[in-house]
Amino acid sequence: MKISARLRNHCAAALSLLCLAALPSCESIFEYEGDCSVNWRMNFRYDLNMKYADAFSHKTRNVTLYAFDQSGALVWQNTVQGDTLSTEGYAMNLDLEPGVYDILAWAGCEEAAENFSIYPTKTDGLTCDDIYCEINRKYDDQGNAYVDSHLGTFMHGFVNDLEVVNEEGTHHVKMPMTKNTNEVYILLQNLSGEPMDKDDFTFTITDNNGRMAYDNSLLPCEEITYKAWRKASGTVGEDGVESRATITSASVVVAELTIGRLVMGNDPRLNIINKAGELVLSIPLIDYALLIKSHYDDMTDQEYLDRQDEYNMTFFLDEDMHWMSSYIYINSWKVVLSDVDFS
Repeated sequence: MKISARLRNHCAAALSLLCLAALPSCESIFEYEGDCSVNWRMNFRYDLNMKYADAFSHKTRNVTLYAFDQSGALVWQNTVQGDTLSTEGYAMNLDLEPGVYDILAWAGCEEAAENFSIYPTKTDGLTCDDIYCEINRKYDDQGNAYVDSHLGTFMHGFVNDLEVVNEEGTHHVKMPMTKNTNEVYILLQNLSGEPMDKDDFTFTITDNNGRMAYDNSLLPCEEITYKAWRKASGTVGEDGVESRATITSASVVVAELTIGRLVMGNDPRLNIINKAGELVLSIPLIDYALLIKSHYDDMTDQEYLDRQDEYNMTFFLDEDMHWMSSYIYINSWKVVLSDVDFS
């Protein structure tokens, strides 16, 4: 009888241990065996560039997220700024209830924060269609909009139909980012050796790309004139590369402009005017930017425009300061324009 009682006690204890072991870890009596918490985190990645390398942490110092439910209503937003974004692999916590959401991100450097505005500033009762971003601009005496500053780096991201579930663990979501600003460097080179002065030329790019919707499509916008925020004069070797000791040299003028995103279907134009008010050249910027896309024919036109955020263009002038339009250099590639048809 005593032996049977002991056996029953041992069997009951063993059964209890088996039941405890079968319980989910978050229900365990041992704290180290699991964590019941549910965490959703957004990782930002900017590798839509020519290097295919993530540069988000090097390019941004502020980011704002907006979450919209399936009706399109804004239900949550959060802004983070400062050096914490420079941490490799930074992720923002998503404080969202279980559901399906569209997530919008706008991010930029400190300089971009001064040049871009998100509207409206109030968030009560808003939908995704109500929110848009604008490039800040000035107006001249005739009411024409212009930008004459360096815009900095500004980015957009969007994740569609993110399903947030109440499932134990930490869930990471990737937010792919697109850079919405471009640097354009223009070099005018006089092959005759005649000196040129930076104040003898005006460089502008016109486009109506100053207002962006939540999905980064362009909204109706007035035409903006982007002006050179920096100009310089100098002397270079005949190959266009600066040289301290050159046998053959040429006078050059360099201009730097920052513009909004280049979008297929728009018609931004680069114009250069001399001090007499005469047009030195006027070209369709996107058509010229795509002249060297054949070297990257694995991309669509729009992908190339989004990845290539710097454009270096060299134009050659004769002794009368007229454009010698037989060839140009774009990002170090020589393009013979007699072989090009823009019709």
